Amino acid sequence: MDDKNSITHHPSLNADNLKNFSVLFSIIILVVFLFVGGGEHQKHRLINDVWDSGHIVLFSLLSFSYFRRATSARYSLTYIIVFTTIASLIIGVTVEVIQILFNRSFSVNDIFNDVIGGYLGILFLIIFSHHKTIYFRTSASLIFIFLLAMGLRGLGKNLYDEIVMSKQFPVLAGFESQLELERWDFYRVNVKRSQKFTKFGKYSLEIEYLRGGYPTVSMKYLRSDWSGYNNLNFSVYSTSNENQEFVLKVFDKIHIENGYIYADRFNENITLRNGWNTIDIPLSNIINAPGGRLMDIHEIRVFSFFADKLNQPVTIYIDDIHLL
Repeated sequence: MDDKNSITHHPSLNADNLKNFSVLFSIIILVVFLFVGGGEHQKHRLINDVWDSGHIVLFSLLSFSYFRRATSARYSLTYIIVFTTIASLIIGVTVEVIQILFNRSFSVNDIFNDVIGGYLGILFLIIFSHHKTIYFRTSASLIFIFLLAMGLRGLGKNLYDEIVMSKQFPVLAGFESQLELERWDFYRVNVKRSQKFTKFGKYSLEIEYLRGGYPTVSMKYLRSDWSGYNNLNFSVYSTSNENQEFVLKVFDKIHIENGYIYADRFNENITLRNGWNTIDIPLSNIINAPGGRLMDIHEIRVFSFFADKLNQPVTIYIDDIHLL
């Protein structure tokens, strides 16, 4: 086989036992972290993203270790790519299925990152192989950078949005960017940005609340420290000719730790009339809402706006959520 398109054994890599032990130890730790703890329990989405990138690191180490130890055979580049793809998919799917038993969710994105990680391990070997031409190693370096960027795409996107969010504050949501929608969770609703009715800027969020129980929009990624402000203010346009009852919900980190008890958060019934409605809530009401304690205004976690059981769909437009 052509040495320029194959990966051969590198004696210098295997000579360092300490390096071998470090790689093995890292693999063991990363495997344990697949099933113990997890970014989904962390408070910040960037921490979640960094945690999830462990899939890339783990599968990079696995493919790196496997092909580095190939002492008795040479592998064509085609074989390496096919083998890595299939092995990463099989192992990745198996891990995701097992994670369900540990109360973790099945993630197609993690499997995608597993495959990327497998490729990165191979590319790392190629880049530092003295048996390859400069052109081949340079090409591998460019592919490595591209795949790494793909694997860290979520982290990069969310990091950018965190910067934007920080600059916007004390505006929590203005819906001027499509990326803002990724700060929200949606349940039993249809949503899109709209220019039909706006209170500030060019866009608002059009929300069609569907029939049935508790259609909800929840902002779960937001600036958590609301200290130093007096009011929560936002505008809602109702298209219904009849008054519509909605509920505003706000809670903090302690509420999550307390098991989402109803009396441990802020809930307020909001009656929407046809046209624009300005909702202005004193933060003192939010702070004093939980029974038996004060809301931690430094650790707000969720802003949620939902309806009780609807007999028919209702469409509203929400805009300019901010603190005063």
